[in-house]
This record gives sequence, structure tokens and C-alpha cells, in this order.
Amino acid sequence: CTAQAERPQSSAGAPARGDGAVVTCGYPEWVSQHVSQWAALTPHHIWQEGQGPRGRRLPREQRRASPTAASHLPHHHLAPRRPSAASERIAFETHGFSVVVCRNSSTGLYLAVKETHDRGWWLPAGHVDRAQTFAEAALREAWEEAHVVVRLEGILAVEHTLVGSGEARMRVVFFAVPEDENARPKSDADEESEGAAWVSMADLEDMASQRPPLGLRGKELFKWASYLEAGGAVFPLSLLQEESDGPRPALAAAGMRAGKEPLPAFGPGRGGEEVRSAQGSAYH
Repeated sequence: CTAQAERPQSSAGAPARGDGAVVTCGYPEWVSQHVSQWAALTPHHIWQEGQGPRGRRLPREQRRASPTAASHLPHHHLAPRRPSAASERIAFETHGFSVVVCRNSSTGLYLAVKETHDRGWWLPAGHVDRAQTFAEAALREAWEEAHVVVRLEGILAVEHTLVGSGEARMRVVFFAVPEDENARPKSDADEESEGAAWVSMADLEDMASQRPPLGLRGKELFKWASYLEAGGAVFPLSLLQEESDGPRPALAAAGMRAGKEPLPAFGPGRGGEEVRSAQGSAYH
């Protein structure tokens, strides 16, 4: 076969080196099955630029115009191939966030944080730092933004949201209580927050109707508090386990406690909604 070497013309208008040269393939005896066998290899391993068959060097002018096998084989011997499925399954970046809904059991009040830059009131939350777990980030954010040491009691939600073709957000919403029910949230502003306070459901309802900086930055705290006050389920911390070949002991124990017997299995008459309902009622 032959390949047309395409070269731009020089600035003087004369043909550039190798312009229009016809380059002999060097492997005319190949048939399609031979080409397909070699196609799985990196082409320049079998034909470096300027090398003919068996390593014979081509004439200088022909060598200058000779394409590498990397471009020659796909364009002149092989039919175009669609990208493989593996090439489309490229790992993308996932940003982790921990969110803390903290309720004081003795007062029924919720921990609210006044965000910096007049963004309004919210709840302790933030990005999971390098080499941190979601639980560690939750404890850190509660202390940094509210100066309250909390104890994580359970999980309200695990959220995973695609924000583009190469990015995603994952948030774990924790339910927590203060280690010290008499703890006073911080009142001095710093780079983390302008302060924090214990607020009632009535306060949250009023703040939800106002715009920042007096109102809520977002209605998450109000909605989660309303959910909890209505008897919403809190799932066990063991639900968020490290990668394993099955349920870790804490998760297995929590599952067995649901109704004092194993949760109903999937099968005829045992749909996923029934299982989820059983889990929700058992862990509250």
C-alpha cells in the first residue's frame, strides 16, 4: 500500500521537505488478520519513524516524509474504531461534606451557626479534609463553627449528587447531641463563623421566613428539625462503614436488633420499600 505524506509549503512557496512524497508502506504482504494482530501493540514498537521492514533504513528524503506507524496503521490499514467502554469509565472527582444536625435533648433546642459574610444562619457543616473521615469532619466542623463538642448519634441521610460529567458531591448528614448539655456556643466572630446559638423550632420558623443575614442561609436546619420533631427516623452510624466484604459487626448487630430478628429478605412479597420501612421504624 502507499501513504500520502501531507506537509505544508515553506514560506517561500516552494514545497517543504517531503511535500507530496509517496511513501511505500514496507509491509505490502500483510493481510487484514496480520494487521489486526499487530494493532493491539503500540505501533512505534514495530516500526519507528524512518524504518522500513526488518529495520532497513529508507532513503533520506523518503525517511523525512515517512509517517510513524502510530499514525500510518490506523489511518491506512484499520477501520475506525469506537472508543472502548473502559475509556469512558474514567474516575471523577468527588467532594465530601459533613453536615451536623445537633439537638439538645434537655431543652429541645437546635444548634445554629451564623455564617460569615452576612450569609445568614445555618448548621455546622463543611468540607471533608484530606485524610479525614466524614465523622471526623463532622466533629471538627461543630467545634470550629460553634465551639460545641458533639457526640454523633446517627445518620439522617447520605447524599450523592452529580454536578457535571467529571464531578460529584457526597454529603453525610449526621444527627448529634452535645456532650455537655449546658455548653454555651461561641459568641466571638472568627474566620469560621460569626457565632452560634441554641434555637427553638419557633425561632427556626421565624428565621426561615426572613432573608440573610437575620434569616436562614438555607432551610436545611429548619426542615431537618421539623423532620425530627415529627418522629423521623435516625439510622445507625454503622450504616456508614469502611469498604468490607460484608456487614461489619456493628452493622450486623444493628440489623439483628430490628424487631429482635433479621430484617425481612428480598423476594416475593418482600419488596425493597418494606425493608426500608422496617429499618426506618427500628432505628428511631
